[in-house]
Amino acid sequence: MTDIYSNAWAVLTDKCYQRFRANFCAIHPKRQGRLQLLTLENASQNDWISHDRVAMENYFGRLKTLWAVCSKKWRWDENSYDMYFRTCLALTNAHARLRSLCAEEGDDNHRYEARLHSIGQSALEREAAKHSACRERRAARLAVSIRTHGNDSFESSSSDDELQQ
Repeated sequence: MTDIYSNAWAVLTDKCYQRFRANFCAIHPKRQGRLQLLTLENASQNDWISHDRVAMENYFGRLKTLWAVCSKKWRWDENSYDMYFRTCLALTNAHARLRSLCAEEGDDNHRYEARLHSIGQSALEREAAKHSACRERRAARLAVSIRTHGNDSFESSSSDDELQQ
């Protein structure tokens, strides 16, 4: 694999991304075949790959937690993105040296995702409140309109009765 992808980055993937190997230098856990058990060597390799993937997930969780630039949609000039992102990576590397990427650090990513979920939920609630207020105002307008038009039709029908007599 190093002969084919000598200058390429390796991609850590799940078991479900087996086809990445065709186009990328992909590192993924071995799957066991039907009615076949994994060898001890393959099981050990899967453990190491999983350990590395957890560390990477913790790293990206910390990157998104520390730097809002990396966690939100980039709205500035695309040419400057690379410089900012590399700066954030360097600062996150320094931060990771001071505070290790333990398994507990994944909680930062979970907290970040929970925060995003709550922001999305509150946006949905605000939108629902707007729609509810709009429906209430429309119902009030219709009620006034019915009263107004109802009186007009009543008055016109009584005047029609007077004309006929």
